[in-house]
Amino acid sequence: MGRTTSDKRSVRSLLAEECEARLCLNSVSFVPHDVFAVEDTGERLGRVVAADMDGDGDIDVLSTGADNKIAWYENDGAGNFEEAGGHQFERRPSAFFGADVNGDGNGDLIVGVGRQFVWYEDDGTGSFDVQHVISENYRAKSLIAADVDGDGDVDLLTTCDCDGLAWYENTDGAGSFGKRQSISVVDFQSSGGAQSVVAADLDGDGDVDALSAWKYQGLAFNAWSENTDGAGNFGKQQVISTRGTLQGLSVFAADMDGDGDMDVLSAFASASSSRRPDDTITWYEKRLNGDSNDDNVFNSTDLVEVFRAGKYEDGIDHNATFDEGDWNLDGDFDSSDLVAVFEAGHYVAAARPLEAEIAAAVELAFGDDEDLRTAFVP
Repeated sequence: MGRTTSDKRSVRSLLAEECEARLCLNSVSFVPHDVFAVEDTGERLGRVVAADMDGDGDIDVLSTGADNKIAWYENDGAGNFEEAGGHQFERRPSAFFGADVNGDGNGDLIVGVGRQFVWYEDDGTGSFDVQHVISENYRAKSLIAADVDGDGDVDLLTTCDCDGLAWYENTDGAGSFGKRQSISVVDFQSSGGAQSVVAADLDGDGDVDALSAWKYQGLAFNAWSENTDGAGNFGKQQVISTRGTLQGLSVFAADMDGDGDMDVLSAFASASSSRRPDDTITWYEKRLNGDSNDDNVFNSTDLVEVFRAGKYEDGIDHNATFDEGDWNLDGDFDSSDLVAVFEAGHYVAAARPLEAEIAAAVELAFGDDEDLRTAFVP
């Protein structure tokens, strides 16, 4: 028997009560506005990118379709779009982005097509006819424009069938690009390599770091590379997360929890072409290693809390959380976590409360190991 009108109203009432008790998705609505609709043509749309292509301060739309065209849809400033230009290719672009490459105030097209990275100059009318070659050696998987070296112009970050992750410097601010500079190196042909890249200030020092998604020897992982000097010299790749038997599809950086720093959002897919029950979208909270009480400081208070939790080398596999001392995220709290966080060098030795309690916790954990006891007792 179906629900009566009274039953349906009761369900609505219950849902309304739930929305009042907590943040509910239905408390807001996302009203659709078509930019472009395929009607009875059989055409398939591809990727979409948002960028201010005409320098008027609002966001326009770029998209690809099965006709191998990148189309530009101009925003009138009120969310109404009309096709205003684009470029037709002989083959479908594998990656693209929109940005003002030459500093003339117009958005240009940066494209990976075939085994080329190229950019097409907007002449101010929405026509992208003048081609400038960046590289002719690699096939792009993803690309993004960002000021990597802090000189005020647009550089290029890419993933490709090369040695992993790389960037190209806009050497003169007018669209002349230098040679490829590797950020992280992995054999693409044998492993799958880097799948996507975004530019974000992950460490909060004011410059652009590289965040990427990978598949490598049967594993999927996300990683970031620090722009160590703000001039495009990158440090060693740091793995954020790994997933077995999956492949990293895409990654994004955003402040997911509103605490003022960048977190990581990622999509993973099963390596199997069949039904994919293991496909996941996951976000990773940025935390200071060792900071178990989440007060943005690693100090003696954190040591007291993790030893009180009683998970230190307790013989039970994978039963510890970050807040309980698993700072290297392997599921256990052991000496490797302590070594890693103290080697990082951000332990705050000032303001040491409860010194006797810390000493007792270390004594309990390390016993007769004099070296470790000396390292951790205040």
